[in-house]
Amino acid sequence: NVAQSDPVFGIGFNSYRYAQKELGFFGAGDEGGNSGAGADSSMLFILATTGVIGLALFILGYFSAVMQGFKNRKSGGIIGFTILVALFFESVFINSLFYPQVLFIWLVFALISFKSSRFDILQ
Repeated sequence: NVAQSDPVFGIGFNSYRYAQKELGFFGAGDEGGNSGAGADSSMLFILATTGVIGLALFILGYFSAVMQGFKNRKSGGIIGFTILVALFFESVFINSLFYPQVLFIWLVFALISFKSSRFDILQ
């Protein structure tokens, strides 16, 4: 398992394919094709590349966004809350958090949260 090779800090974001090769998951001269640089689960991918510390920080940030949506449920935040909770459970089984469409959703949520924050940097 790639996550076990460096459990605290991980192997680094762009080195997942090379860690798999070093650990013997690919044959000689083979780098896994198109899917050699990713894992089946987004949470396992984050754990392997950033370690336990990175995964904890990611989950902390993720659930702070979920709670922000839950607190603003009367003003349409329930939609964001529902999307984020469903995306979290789905990302345990499929590596979907790094799809461009999902990253765009994160950008929209970030702009909405900055707009509704007390700093109001978008005005």
